[in-house]
Amino acid sequence: MPPCVSSEWSRTDRGASRRGMSAESETSSNVTAEAMNGDGATPLVSVIVPVYGVERYLDACVEGLVGQTYRNLEILLVDDGSPDRCPAMCDAWTARDERIRVIHKANGGLSDARNVGLAKATGDYIYFVDSDDMVERNLIERAMATMRDYDADLVMFQFDTISEDGKPLTSSYKHNHYDDVIIMTPIEAIKAQVKAEIDGYFWSFVAAASIYRNHGFSFPVGRKIEDMARICNVIGESHRVVRIPEALYHYRMRRGSITGDWSMQLTRDWVRATDDRETYIVERFPELKNFMKLQQLIFFVNLDYETIRQSLVAKFSIDPQDADRIRRRIEGLTKDVAGAGDEVPESTQSLLDTMKQTFAEMVEPDAGAEAGQAADGQPDREPGRKREKAYSRKRRRYDFYVAGPFFNPEQVASMERLEHVLDTHGKTMFRPRFASDIAEVGPAGCFDDDVNGICASKAVIANLMDEDSGTMFEIGFAHSLGIPVYAYREGLRDGDSINLMIAQSVRAVFSSSDDLARYLETGEHKDADYAQF
Repeated sequence: MPPCVSSEWSRTDRGASRRGMSAESETSSNVTAEAMNGDGATPLVSVIVPVYGVERYLDACVEGLVGQTYRNLEILLVDDGSPDRCPAMCDAWTARDERIRVIHKANGGLSDARNVGLAKATGDYIYFVDSDDMVERNLIERAMATMRDYDADLVMFQFDTISEDGKPLTSSYKHNHYDDVIIMTPIEAIKAQVKAEIDGYFWSFVAAASIYRNHGFSFPVGRKIEDMARICNVIGESHRVVRIPEALYHYRMRRGSITGDWSMQLTRDWVRATDDRETYIVERFPELKNFMKLQQLIFFVNLDYETIRQSLVAKFSIDPQDADRIRRRIEGLTKDVAGAGDEVPESTQSLLDTMKQTFAEMVEPDAGAEAGQAADGQPDREPGRKREKAYSRKRRRYDFYVAGPFFNPEQVASMERLEHVLDTHGKTMFRPRFASDIAEVGPAGCFDDDVNGICASKAVIANLMDEDSGTMFEIGFAHSLGIPVYAYREGLRDGDSINLMIAQSVRAVFSSSDDLARYLETGEHKDADYAQF
């Protein structure tokens, strides 16, 4: 690729001149040649760090920033009225590194703090960091070198996860599923973000400041899920997006994080965030209107998509008005997609039918009391036909519905160990076997039987060996109906990570067959000290 010819790279080193330093003396401070443009000037990068309630992690975060191999930085620590020692810690850092500026303000939330930092930033490029996370020391250098090498104005990178005490955790994000440099147009990157191939985190990329300044950008104040609400506004105003296959950011999984307190208000914020995203995309790129309608519908009904597991399935204290609002939204999207002639995936349609009825029952508890059965009283398995069931009133014939994967020998062996414990303790089970069930009754009949199996069970126990979409749906569906849910994950240890929505939905997580047997025999159990993500 040719060197960058963007006007951003032709600016003087404002950071050096503002501090009374020459561009030459700044360059000697460990700025690599490959990160510079042709005349030797290095762009100033503004790193914005909102700070609130993170005294345990703040120093580690800032140490990673002041130790960046790319030296021409201004580091803005925005104290958002933190009630702990963070304000004093921020002030102490200014004495240790002249590139650090501290902004003290009344508490207004993450978005407000970011907006204040953005307004004060003077750099040519902008990077946001969460103050409880950690960064690789070459993060800025690699981003800026990539900007130059590929004539890009937005560079994304991979990330990994760490525990509260900084230990690496195992995680799998679609965002990280690539091994080569990817060059994308704004439309290509937006499509990838909407389809969850790019995660909605502002700390996962560095972007030109002009993208923010020239388009009236701001984060929505007073709401959570602010990253998803605005990330496409930044992507859409770039001219070239480049993704590099390097894990440069360490995302800390900890209790008490900003998304740790699940409520119906948080669900509303998820919905508003997706609405904001759709509004921007359709206005900026009208050619994506039909694409967005279909993706919005899939978002609301496909439980394989992470964000839906963190919204609709988490119906804590959901009231009828909220249920009715979501139901109407799904119905409207369905009509829009049908009117555009787009085909809804079969799996989405099956979940759509079930979720429509679930929300209908929240609004009208007696809806569909005996519907959905054929004349002989058996479930109606005719594909495409509406099935209305009074799920909450079904007789509980089984002690446990056993959810989990059967896709390879290792998974089968784990599932059989789980079922053996239940069987030897006299527990009756509904045992779904998806491949053979589909072969016998077809996808619609299999899905219908499994839903009925959950509703006919006193509890659900889910093997978390592989968090596949089927298991996620079974956990969420049972939880939404008030059916107790338990999890089983062999080898679970302190510091391992479990999906936040699973952790919030289950009553216990058993780490072995012996652990489960002990619970069934004595009622005693102690969860491992796992992280939630």
